Amino acid sequence: MFFQDHLGTIVFYAVIIILLIANRKKFDRQAKIIFMYRTQIGIKFMERFVRPKRKSVDDFGKWLFNISTVVVLLTGIPLVMRSIFEGILGMPLPDAIQLSSAATLVFIKIFSAAFIVFLISIIFFKQIRRAGAIGIYVGYFGMALIVVTLIKGLIDTFLIPNAPPALQPVIPGVSLPGSTFHVPLISGWLALFFVIVVHEFSHGIVSKAHNLPVKSSGIVFFGPLMGAFVEPEEQKLVKANPKVQNSIYAAGPFSNVLLTIFVAILFLFVLPPMNSPIMGEPTGWKITEVEEGSPAYLAGIEEGTIFTGLNGRTVLTSNQFLVEVQNITIGENIVMSTPTEDYTVVVAEHPDDPDKPYIGIKWDPGTVDQRSKQDTIGAKVFVWVLQLLTLIFLLSLGIGLANLLPIGPVDGGRMFNIATQKWWGKQKGRVIFTKVSIIVFLIIIFLLIWPIIRGLFTLGV
Repeated sequence: MFFQDHLGTIVFYAVIIILLIANRKKFDRQAKIIFMYRTQIGIKFMERFVRPKRKSVDDFGKWLFNISTVVVLLTGIPLVMRSIFEGILGMPLPDAIQLSSAATLVFIKIFSAAFIVFLISIIFFKQIRRAGAIGIYVGYFGMALIVVTLIKGLIDTFLIPNAPPALQPVIPGVSLPGSTFHVPLISGWLALFFVIVVHEFSHGIVSKAHNLPVKSSGIVFFGPLMGAFVEPEEQKLVKANPKVQNSIYAAGPFSNVLLTIFVAILFLFVLPPMNSPIMGEPTGWKITEVEEGSPAYLAGIEEGTIFTGLNGRTVLTSNQFLVEVQNITIGENIVMSTPTEDYTVVVAEHPDDPDKPYIGIKWDPGTVDQRSKQDTIGAKVFVWVLQLLTLIFLLSLGIGLANLLPIGPVDGGRMFNIATQKWWGKQKGRVIFTKVSIIVFLIIIFLLIWPIIRGLFTLGV
């Protein structure tokens, strides 16, 4: 069944492997499965990108950067704290720092405007060194965040039955057992390559901003998975000031965070006004999955059902439905309507959280709304772009945080190595760095393998 479902993907990756083997002499091969094709592509662009502006323009850029940074921090910290408490720790914010829905919306709007100004000051006014310094703090904060996420994932694995995977490997076109995140082949490849290019070129740009040479750039294959790389002059980099080193190492993950936020702003403020003119007005939203034994299943709802109302009110999109069910309670009867039939659903306790209401339906956010123009070429292109941007958002955040893990040669590992040697001295710092790297690596291996093993047993393999 697996081979039938993934035949196209298998052929695609097999062709790549054959091409790599046939052209292996053109690649620098490392660790047997890493193929690097070195070029000078993009290095001239990096040099032009960091070229300083005249003093008056630079002074204005500094002012713009400083003001936007302050506003981004003041409005962004409460939003980040809410995401950490509710999204990662699974608990509400303390009342002392809780924001109302109206206040949260105001914060998001101010943050978004300030963030765009922040990007403008970096890209057009060349405030790259200053952005690199901010990136160091973001990098260490992200390192702490991903470590906390790993520890919580490890605890949940042992304490919560059927806990969702804390980590999932991403292979475009392949659905691994136990995985809840599927990345389409073509759009997945494009999104992954774009995210990696942004990550790697940011390393090179910050290196150039600190007058450190970039030796090469190019394409890299991790087995059949393609990416990109930028290679600073390593001997000069390790001799640079620790702050400069940290700035360069943090540049890649920091750029991924910036890209994630930028895409989120597109989804919040740019794409919604384009929706109706391109897709047409909504005519209903479609269920893509009904969980067996769930309240929706018991009510007779089937996969593919298109709904247009809830409790007597017109509800034509999934977003409207989510707003309507915010305050439903366990045991409550809700009436979900199609143009021809009503379904009475008795809200139950969630299998994984008894305090959480549960209906048991799923939908694909990219294609859920049935719209009057959805079969036109423009609408199909728009849906594909939405899917691509969604993948860029998810992969950019995931790759940025993954690269901040305090292990081995990744960016976070190098930053952590610098920190441990600064705090505990060179010899003791290396010992601490090695021990932490091994522990984190073992946790990662367990969190990656366990969902696959559990998924195989679930499938009866």
